[in-house]
Amino acid sequence: MRWSDERYVRVYVRDTVDWLALSFDAQALLLLILRKLDRAGVLDLGKQGKRGVSAAIGHAHLWERLEPALDELLRDGCVELTDGRLIMRNFIEAQETRQSDAARKRDQRERDRDLARGQVTKRDSECQNSHTESRAVTPIRTVPSRTKTVLKTRGQAALAGFELPPGVEPALWRDWLVARLKARAAKGERAERLSLDKLVELVNQGQDGNAVLRQAIERNYRGLAPVNSFANGARPAQPDPGPHYRPAGPDDE
Repeated sequence: MRWSDERYVRVYVRDTVDWLALSFDAQALLLLILRKLDRAGVLDLGKQGKRGVSAAIGHAHLWERLEPALDELLRDGCVELTDGRLIMRNFIEAQETRQSDAARKRDQRERDRDLARGQVTKRDSECQNSHTESRAVTPIRTVPSRTKTVLKTRGQAALAGFELPPGVEPALWRDWLVARLKARAAKGERAERLSLDKLVELVNQGQDGNAVLRQAIERNYRGLAPVNSFANGARPAQPDPGPHYRPAGPDDE
């Protein structure tokens, strides 16, 4: 299945009193109806009337069992029948509302926490576990991550959507991206990719990735270098001398 081409609907997980008061059949029927509504929250029942609901969800033979559940939903008011159509109340608002900033931040913190703990999806876990024996002798390779975190600094979007070496703190990596911009280092995804490749190289050489990032942030580096080293062109960013600066000459002696 091509997930990007598929239509989906939101199903909210909060257990309200009204939801808990519904029978199991009514709850199950409501979820199945959700999958069949159009984008306006309407299900055309044709000439079948109420019986058309069971046919629409693919269980016409269960009408006798589903009719009481449908009546329960109608009494609740979450759906209504009008001129041969079933209409779900508040469908458009529920499907199109945007998540609040606080909720998005909370979700991002949870994702960062999971990354820091090394938690991955089942599919990722299976892939990683299948190569456990070779991991000790194979250099770390960087691949795009499925999750992209956008950091906005001085109007610029710093992209942090890469897979970090094991043990490197995601929050520390984001702090480093922000510090790079403040030090007037090269911007853009390619520059961040090169920076990540350098971090991976240093980790493969035995360096502590977190210590490398902390050193670069504390010393205002524009690039990454081994701990306590100025190698590989990583030098502290020089302060702006200002518009009236001029080098000293013979006449100044």
